[in-house]
Amino acid sequence: MKHGPILLTCPQMEVLARRIVHQYSQIKLGKINWGSFKDGFPNTFFYEADRLKAADVSFLASFDNPHTIFEQVSLLYSLAHLRPRSLRFLLPYFPTGTMERIDAEGQVATAGTLAQMLSAVSPAGPGSIPLYIWDIHALGIRHYFGPNICPRFETALHLLLQELKERDNPIIVFPDEGAYKRFKNQFPPAVDLAICAKRRDGNEYNMTLIEGDVRGRDAIIVDDLIHSGRTTILCKRTLVEHGARLVSVFATHGVFEGDSWKQFLQEGFVDVWITDSCPMAEVLNGQGPFKCLSLSHSIGQTILGV
Repeated sequence: MKHGPILLTCPQMEVLARRIVHQYSQIKLGKINWGSFKDGFPNTFFYEADRLKAADVSFLASFDNPHTIFEQVSLLYSLAHLRPRSLRFLLPYFPTGTMERIDAEGQVATAGTLAQMLSAVSPAGPGSIPLYIWDIHALGIRHYFGPNICPRFETALHLLLQELKERDNPIIVFPDEGAYKRFKNQFPPAVDLAICAKRRDGNEYNMTLIEGDVRGRDAIIVDDLIHSGRTTILCKRTLVEHGARLVSVFATHGVFEGDSWKQFLQEGFVDVWITDSCPMAEVLNGQGPFKCLSLSHSIGQTILGV
């Protein structure tokens, strides 16, 4: 008997998973008990194993916390051993993406470590397990994976483009040349682009506008992620100095270390758009300028293979 797609998820992504199955009735939500032993190590159990063997299974993960990676990778290994009809691994945010290279001897490239851990999974379904990541920090990470994992990079910029339909004459601003290289080709030719650059001055950083004119414009800062927020806020202040009328920011991944999000409440941003790729988005949505744009449609389409 053929079963419809089954979506399994970790507790951190439960809200997003329920949003997906609400939008796509053909996708069913599976059940997992994310327990732990007294020593803190995971005691995980997924239900209806026989049903999963005959189904197209997707696992929606969140590696937002190093302490939860082990239990989720363990689950992925077990799911692969079941040999379901197909297995998709959905990891919207690849957390070690900023540590993809070694700049000095002794530095650890943790992106490679995480890629090796995931690549140790057994083949499942018709072949290599597709790993879906949204707006990864460095495209070169695709070469870090072994043959059992096939990375597929998606983008959330279509969510921003929908928001821009309500804006009058916006200009897209990239806070550095890296963001420009990653995203420049994903905007229509009619959209104006500007580029900033961060320069170190002793123990401090300064930012300059090196390309584009933002005077009187509705400036939208675009980047893949926000960690501490220092670069984003520095970019915003630079744009205001150059005459920007309004400033908003879009970042697919709102990581926000500690309480760093609080500084955005006082900076005068019109909108701070983030997606639900990180659990923090659910906490921030509606607070001050924060607005969560959901990946539910994009992930649902991915699960259905549309």
